[in-house]
Amino acid sequence: MMYFSKAEQLFKKARDKYKGYCLPGRLGQTRLVKVSDDCYGVKFHQTIVVKIYRNGMYEINNGGYSTPSTKERIQQYSPAQIVGLGFERWFVTDKNYSRVKEVTYNSSVFIGLDGKIKGSKDYSYYIDLCKERAREKSAQYRLRKRLEKETKIAETIPESETTLFKSVYTKETQTKLVKTAIGEY
Repeated sequence: MMYFSKAEQLFKKARDKYKGYCLPGRLGQTRLVKVSDDCYGVKFHQTIVVKIYRNGMYEINNGGYSTPSTKERIQQYSPAQIVGLGFERWFVTDKNYSRVKEVTYNSSVFIGLDGKIKGSKDYSYYIDLCKERAREKSAQYRLRKRLEKETKIAETIPESETTLFKSVYTKETQTKLVKTAIGEY
C-alpha cells in the first residue's frame, strides 16, 4: 500500500513531471502521476487505477480492464482486496472480508485509510462462491497431480507384466495394488 506522503516523495524524484515517476512493474507501464495538489494517481498504461488523496482516501477504478495485471496494481498500491468471478465481476473488500462492494465497468470505489469501503453492500454470498471455486480448483489440481503420478508409475511397468497384471487381477484389486504402490492405501 502506498501512502500520500510516500507518493509525494517518489513524485519529487520523477525526471519528467509530465510522465510521472516510473514505479516497479512491466516495462515502465506503471507510473505515479500528480492529479492535483491533494491527489496522486497510479497510472497503469493509460488508466489511473488508484488515486491517493491527502485526507487518506483511496479511489480505485479498473477503467473497464478487469485483468490480473490491473488487479495486481490496485492491490499493491491501495488497501483494497479484490476477489472476482473471472473477468466479468470484481468485488472489492476490506482486509477481513467484512464489507464488500461490486466494481462495475469503469466505476470508482472509495476506500478509507482504515480499509473501510464507502457505500458498500453485502455481497458475502459472492465471497463464499469465490472461496468455493478456489477450493474446487485446488482439489482438481491435486487430483491431476495424483493421476500424473499414477501414469508415470504405470509407464515404468514393462508391457509383458501389464498384460499379466490385467488378466490375473480384477479391476478392484488392480486399483488397490496401484494405490499401495504409490503409498495411498
